Amino acid sequence: MMKASDNLHLHGPIPSWDEGLPLGNGALGCLVWGPLENLRFSLDKAGLWDLTPAPETLRTDFTYETMCRYVAEQKWGALKALFDAPYSYATPTKLPVGAVTLSGLPEMPYDAELSLPDATASICWEDGSLNVWMAAAAPLLVLEAETPAYLSLAMHPPAYGQTENPFQDHLCRALAELNYPAPVLLADGFLQEISDDRCYCVLTRKIVTEGKTVFLITAADGAQGDDLLRQCRTLLYQADWAALRKAHEAWWSDYWRKSGISIPSEALEQIWYRGNYLLGSGSRLGEAPMPLQGVWTADQNALPPWKGDYHNDLNTQFTYSGYLTANHHSQGSAFLEYLWQLLPAARRFAKAFYGTEGICFPGVMALDGSPLGGWPMYSLSPTNTVWLCQLFYEHYRITGDPDFLRHRVWPVFLDCERCIGSLLTADENGCLCLPLSSSPEINDDSPASWLTPDSNYDLALLRYLYETLLKMARVLHEPEEYWAGQLALLPMPLTEEDGTLMIGKNLSIQESHRHFSHAMSVYPLRQIAPGTPENENIINNTISRLESLGTSQWVGFSFVWYALLKIIQKDGAGAEKALLDFSRGFLSPNGFHLNGDYRKLGLSNFHYRPFTLEANMLAVQAVSEMLLYSQGGEIEVFPAVPKHWNALSFSGLCGENGLLLSAEMKNGVTTVTMYARQEGSWHLRNTNKIISLRQGETTTRIWRNSV
Repeated sequence: MMKASDNLHLHGPIPSWDEGLPLGNGALGCLVWGPLENLRFSLDKAGLWDLTPAPETLRTDFTYETMCRYVAEQKWGALKALFDAPYSYATPTKLPVGAVTLSGLPEMPYDAELSLPDATASICWEDGSLNVWMAAAAPLLVLEAETPAYLSLAMHPPAYGQTENPFQDHLCRALAELNYPAPVLLADGFLQEISDDRCYCVLTRKIVTEGKTVFLITAADGAQGDDLLRQCRTLLYQADWAALRKAHEAWWSDYWRKSGISIPSEALEQIWYRGNYLLGSGSRLGEAPMPLQGVWTADQNALPPWKGDYHNDLNTQFTYSGYLTANHHSQGSAFLEYLWQLLPAARRFAKAFYGTEGICFPGVMALDGSPLGGWPMYSLSPTNTVWLCQLFYEHYRITGDPDFLRHRVWPVFLDCERCIGSLLTADENGCLCLPLSSSPEINDDSPASWLTPDSNYDLALLRYLYETLLKMARVLHEPEEYWAGQLALLPMPLTEEDGTLMIGKNLSIQESHRHFSHAMSVYPLRQIAPGTPENENIINNTISRLESLGTSQWVGFSFVWYALLKIIQKDGAGAEKALLDFSRGFLSPNGFHLNGDYRKLGLSNFHYRPFTLEANMLAVQAVSEMLLYSQGGEIEVFPAVPKHWNALSFSGLCGENGLLLSAEMKNGVTTVTMYARQEGSWHLRNTNKIISLRQGETTTRIWRNSV
């Protein structure tokens, strides 16, 4: 179903790393950019971190109890010094790997193309060409040049000895703050020490055969010593790059076979394909999941923006929001398995920081699950863990896998509740609430960010926790009374008289803001759904308030979140416009989401351009949800497409309980084929009929669309 227009075309020279051609295989990443005579390959390695903790996080008073006391006593300076200050240290941090440059090519213009079907970058100039691909089955970057043998590679380790941050950017720390020794330069690469017992290396091999020059490049990290170099050289010299190419093409062919779309909007179609390409390139089982920048850490002689960490108050959740409907379940499982392996760390953090049993993940987290600190009202908010738990339940909801429900989802929710349930207290009305509350990222880190418990953000997540435990208990035949009792003690969402969702008690949304945290109960939790006049009033007035306040303080993900709210209203034209604004204002030419309105189109007052992935992946889900609604046993095909979209189709999109759908709308007729991975029944809204299928059964439905 992919078309040639889905490839990425750029006219060189590509001026910056964040416009480069992105390649990856989950283990390694690469960006291809720069002038032809000095073509640069910026490298990244999944899971390459310096995990040295900030000293404050090791103090015995780095606890929730201390945080509650400082807030109660309004000791704002002490609060910041203990809980926010750790983020000002260079570590823990994701590390840049460095780069290699290719020398020997002529100084002339070139054309660049990234072929999404086979994940291959092609650089073409007047009398030559270069193909670049990251092997899908091995941690190898391959450069194939149809040029003479005098080409060579030059190593560019990160400038850890550099004393100044050339960008003077508060988002990026200087490399020199890590105090690393100079790299050891080798004949075939370099070795960089990052601690007394750990290092990483970049090694290369050159092959000249039949008029073609081939370079193999790998990067790895591990214990100090010769073993790491020996393993890498073994890989380089035993690799059969021709066989690897066949495996590479087969992997990507299988990946794209899983799903596809064809819609009249080229911009939205590219959002969907490029986002799925980044997912396939950046997330693989067995590798570290995608942090803020995936496997494309900034190549700018500084540490990555926001340390390239795991932000759990929106970023990680949205980064892994689009894989289910798009039928790329293995890629999403990489994050869920990572969280599962981190449960011991989450238990230690719950015990050390909150003084409870159970689990809690820091809102701002290092690779090993340790806290990085930062604005404490968000970086140390316990309810962020509920949002992570939602990802487990969503995986079950779409796949319908009962074993995953019993052995993964249920235990994670139980452990989450053990922590949060221990923190809940009764307010003056006898309702359950947390000791502290906030709403990301309302009022930034000012004293006003501490809200009267509970904010709508916290309340929505608390209600979701107990609603879902109650729902699962019924399916698993577990006792229900406790979960029902806790849920009954939680207040309903806070609204103004007209139904508009509030931020918190006595606090309405009165200004433009990037984070729609007050509207969590509408999306992504879908607790308030259309179907009743009361709910529709809440949804419509909440969205109208956002619209009336304008987009001046929005960032890229805000436009995508807003598109999803418009989809809930079945406003396909509104969703399309929001996604088009996102595409033209916040996407680099290579498809990367750059956060700010960097072209200064008047869409936002934020004009910076730090690259993060969450909006790319959320946009994939937004386009998918324009084409397929699946919730609560309900299925609707093409629920929110603009009226001018007359001919469109999709294949392999996933609905609830393992239902796989393909559909086409053409000449006023819709044809849908459904395949059941799990036995079940679904209400097809388009025809108002119940579809019941056994596992492995397929059925087709055809209807004429109403005008």
